[in-house]
Order: sequence, then C-alpha cells, then structure tokens
Amino acid sequence: MEIIKTIEIRKFRSIKSLTTDFNPTHLNIFVGKNDQGKSNVLRALNLFFNNETDLGQPFRFDEDYCYYANTGTGTRREIRIDLIISPPKERFQNARLLRWTRKWKRDGSIIDERNFVNDGSKIFPQHNIYKWLDKLKYRYVPAIKGANYFLSLMGGLHDVLNESHSRELALQGQSFISGIQNITHHITNELNDRIGIPNTIQVPSDFKQLFSNLDFGSKIGENTFHLKQRGDGIKIRHIPIILKYMSDEEKNISIPGYVKPDTIWGFEEPENNLELNYAYDLAVSFKEYSRDIQIFLTTHSPAFYSLDVSDNDGVNMYYVEQNIEGCSHLKKIIQSNIEDLHDKMGVLPIITPYLTKIINHQNEIESLKTKIDSLSEKNKCYVLTEDEKNQTLIKYFHINGFNLHETKFVSYNGCDQINAAFILANYLMEQRPGSTVIIHRDSDYLTHEEIMKLKSRCESNKYYLFYTSGVDIESHFIIPEHINALYSKISIEAAERFIEQATDLSRQDSIKRFLNTSCQNQRPPKNDLYGVFQYVETQYQSNIKRFRYGKKVMGHLLSLIQKEIGKNPDLIQKTKFIRNYFLETIAKKLWN
Repeated sequence: MEIIKTIEIRKFRSIKSLTTDFNPTHLNIFVGKNDQGKSNVLRALNLFFNNETDLGQPFRFDEDYCYYANTGTGTRREIRIDLIISPPKERFQNARLLRWTRKWKRDGSIIDERNFVNDGSKIFPQHNIYKWLDKLKYRYVPAIKGANYFLSLMGGLHDVLNESHSRELALQGQSFISGIQNITHHITNELNDRIGIPNTIQVPSDFKQLFSNLDFGSKIGENTFHLKQRGDGIKIRHIPIILKYMSDEEKNISIPGYVKPDTIWGFEEPENNLELNYAYDLAVSFKEYSRDIQIFLTTHSPAFYSLDVSDNDGVNMYYVEQNIEGCSHLKKIIQSNIEDLHDKMGVLPIITPYLTKIINHQNEIESLKTKIDSLSEKNKCYVLTEDEKNQTLIKYFHINGFNLHETKFVSYNGCDQINAAFILANYLMEQRPGSTVIIHRDSDYLTHEEIMKLKSRCESNKYYLFYTSGVDIESHFIIPEHINALYSKISIEAAERFIEQATDLSRQDSIKRFLNTSCQNQRPPKNDLYGVFQYVETQYQSNIKRFRYGKKVMGHLLSLIQKEIGKNPDLIQKTKFIRNYFLETIAKKLWN
C-alpha cells in the first residue's frame, strides 16, 4: 500500500536535510552499517505521527534537533517534516495528493499545515480527508523488543479491541469483576463494618492496564508456557501477526460516520534474534503485508534486502551512511547494483558455503588495497585479473595496444572470488579517479546470461569487463591462420588438423574440468552424477571450441607443431588474427 509518496526531513537528529530521492513505495528497506542514522528515518515518522521519538520517549527539542544544522543569524531553529500523501481513491471522492507539514519549535509550539498539492488549498478539519489523516496509525517497533515494548503492544491491542468489540469486552469484564467480588466479599464486609462505607471491587473504566499485562501462552500437557518465558526469536515472530490483526480489526469496524484508519509500520531490525531461515520466512510475510500496510524497516539481513528482485516490485531499498560531517544521507539502490550492497554490508561470509576461504580472502583484499595504495599514480589503466600467473594475459593486452609501462595488472586470486574484483575496482575508482579499470574474467563454463550480468554490473560502475571467448585466455591463440602466419611451413589446413588432434587429446581433461566446475557450483539434484555427466557431455559436444580447456589444448598443440618445424614454437605472439577490437578501442582512448 502506498500512502506516503515522498518524505522530506530537516534538522532531526543526524538528518540535516533529506529532501531528494526519497519516494517510498509499499515496502521500504533501509540498510547500512551501525550508527549511520537508519533508525532516525523511522523515528522521524514516529515524531510526525505520535509526537514521540523512541518508544514512549516524548519529544525533546534540545536532544532531537540536528547538531550539524546551521546556527547563524536568521537560521530557523525548527525541526520540519513534510509528507506528500495519497489518500485511497476508492474511499474518497476528492482523493488528491496532499502535503502535510509539521514543524517543531524550540519554544514547544508545533505548527501543523495540510494543503492539497495541485492548488495549495487548505484542508479543513470538517473534511473527511482531514479526519482520515488524524486517524492514520503509525506503529513503531524498536530494535530492542523488550518487556516495555510488549506492554505497549498489548495495550495497543486493547485499544483496538475496545473500539471494535466494546460491548463484548464490557460484558466479559462485568462477569470477571463479579467473580472477584464473590471471592473478596469478606474484606469488603469488613471495610463496611469498620469504616461505615460500603465497598466492593468495581469494573474499571477500561481494562487497558490489565490487558497490558495479559500474555499469550501455549499449553503442553499439564503445563502452560507463557510468551514472556519463550525465547526472543519466538516473541519477535508474534509481533507482525499481532500488528496485522490490529490493522485488520480497525478496518472492519462498521459504525455510521466512522472513518476507517490506514496503518503504517516503522519496524527496526525484524531479523534480530531470528535464525536465518525464519528471517527469510518473516521477510516474505512482510512483503505480503505491504499490500495492505505501508512498511518502513531497517535491517542488516540479506533475508530482507533480497526481497527487492526487480525495479518495479513494490520494494524500494535505500543505503544509509554518514558523510564527512556526520550527517546521514540515503541513496536508492537499484537492482543492478545489489551485488555492491552485498559487498558493502559484508554478508558474503554468511551466504557462502566456503566461509573460511572467504574470510581469508577478505584479509587478502585488505592487503591488496594496501598494495594498490603503494602503486604509482602514473598508471593510466588497472587490470584486475583472476590469474596469479598472468604473463599470457599481459602479452595479449600488449598485442592489442596497451602500454605496459602505464598498465598495472593486479590479481584478485581466483575466478570464484569475482566479488573481490568488484570491491577492488570500486576502491580503485575512488582512490585513482580518472584512471581506467578493467576486470578480467575467464569465461570458463559461465552461461551467456551470467556473463552479461557481470558485464552490466561493470558498466553501471563505469569500468570494463574483459571476458575470454573460450574457457581461458589461451583459447584466443588457438587459431589456424595465426599459426600459419607465425610458421609459414604449416598450412592453414595442417594447422586445423593439429588443433583438431590437440582438442581430441585434451577431451578427457576438458570434460573433467567442466564436470568438476558444475558439481562445485551446485550439488546435483538427488545426487544424480550421471545426469550431470550427460549434461556436460552434451554441452561440450554442442560447442567444442567454446568449452575445450585452452591450456591443455595449447600444450598438445605445441608438441605437434614442434615435431613439424623442428624447434620449440611460441604462439603467444602478435599477428593480425588475434586482434581484439574491444581492447583496441580502450587502448586507443588511453594512448591515441
């Protein structure tokens, strides 16, 4: 549900000015590292709707005013929040966009302004839309969901039930009190005899205080286990269900003239104390709930920010961080950059089965960053390569126009660590502005779609992806015309025969490598290894040139050529047949 369309926040806590690029949708997720100001967005909404900041914490200007706001002569010492709101068109004939502005002054005064956006006309209290605004429910759930929060939650549940089932509650309350009166008649008689004033325990004006102390419980055998006795994870899973029930009950109230309220949630870190699988289940529930309830939440968990699967799926994600002044700002995350978010949040160690290897590799990344810092700034180009032994790659780049004196090759240690390459590439773009960054990736056994995804990610970050046409860089030199150009004694037809023989000799190694890669990346369904082997065999046979193992083929090919020419051949040389127009284009931009 989309109620709030835009939010502007000025001079609240760590938020000096948040006035652009904040256009909420149904489910809005704020991610970022600790103490960057994620929660202050939710607390600003809590201030707007409930005049509180933290749960049960009244607004205090001196504590909640932004420390970083300008304080010069003429500066307005006020906190201001503007919301552009869209009333439900199916419920209001005059459902136009409106701007609702609230300002908090240092003297304790609050200014409240409500106007239609299109003509600026004022919305008056007698308007149903004005009444609807007053009844909007913003329910704030803090990160720490302790006993005080559950008292507040149960009290809120009482208020909803008292409004929707007031007669039933009153009748049940009367029966409850009558039973108490029967039990306590001795003490009330004693009071009457001693003091002369008739006393009985009476029905309270409302049961909120009593209700706040009620608890959910489950009966197992002869024992009842109360919610307050359960683990924090179980408690947290109750919260959204209770809140959703409250929202549904409020919408089901049928009283003449009653303006049905809509609900907005501000939910901090719903994943706290949850096992990862339960966090994913809860995340799916939140996405379902957002059809009826607009939701703002903060999180550190991939379970929640993986909900954003496309750019128009009703989920918006924002990365929150502080600038050099300590002021919070946010940036909307587009789906094509989601991998960068994983890198920033450091969740790769959580979601990969190779935990120890990843952690060790992150340490290597830090050492590589140190190494990058020590590199000369005269380099115009940086090539991040998966190969530690990269002489063939270096020669290939040189052949295609790269000045090796101004090109630095840095290994990111293995194709399975491609995310390390993106981390280093981003770091280089920050530390060496104006330089060109290229990520090298052997195509190995990636699908076309996987390669295009890597390419798109590079392009969105303003650097390049160079991927090999075959399995590895050696595949670029296995060309009949190239062999003939280097060794004229070998005709093109003979070179083709040698390549075919070398390919056949390498077949077992090629298929074995393809098979190992397939099994490493994904466990075969029902351990059907034979099915995987058949798949690999079919794929290899359908495009041998693409899937043959270049290094092995090159080794056999060199042996065949040596026998023919009587000396050790070298295929890693320049001829016109191994030109790469992609690399040549980059080289021309850098070195004319």
